[in-house]
Amino acid sequence: MNRNLLILLVLFALSASLFSQSKEARQVDEFGSNECEDLRSRLDTFLVELQNNPQSTGFVIVYEGKYTQNVHNRKGSKQKTYLPVFGEAALRIKSFRQHFVFRGQAGGPYLFIDGGYREFHTVELWIVPDGAKPPLAKPTLDTMKYRKGRPLGLGCEE
Repeated sequence: MNRNLLILLVLFALSASLFSQSKEARQVDEFGSNECEDLRSRLDTFLVELQNNPQSTGFVIVYEGKYTQNVHNRKGSKQKTYLPVFGEAALRIKSFRQHFVFRGQAGGPYLFIDGGYREFHTVELWIVPDGAKPPLAKPTLDTMKYRKGRPLGLGCEE
């Protein structure tokens, strides 16, 4: 009787362990426009997740869209919404790559994807175990209205 119970417990522990090693992609974070320190912190946390899952690949999906920025003047501060400049998602991806290189993760197990357009700029961070289906970009807009000029405060230069 005790032997059967022990075998049953061992089988249960093994099945729970195998079940916990999911073969599905999981989204670890999603964010929009952020202050530089918050952005760095989120990217650093993502890199730690990748290191803790060595048999996985990280996916960074960047969607182009409007974004908000805090504007400070003598009267105080407020948030202002801006249309993007054409190609801003590519500039953000370049900035993220530079951050990963700065953190010693050049050529790491990650991919950057231009996800298309959403109403507001969004970044999704995914961990994808070997053998799992990668996440698909899910744009919500077919086209984007752009403003002229240069990107405002995109970079968190290291």
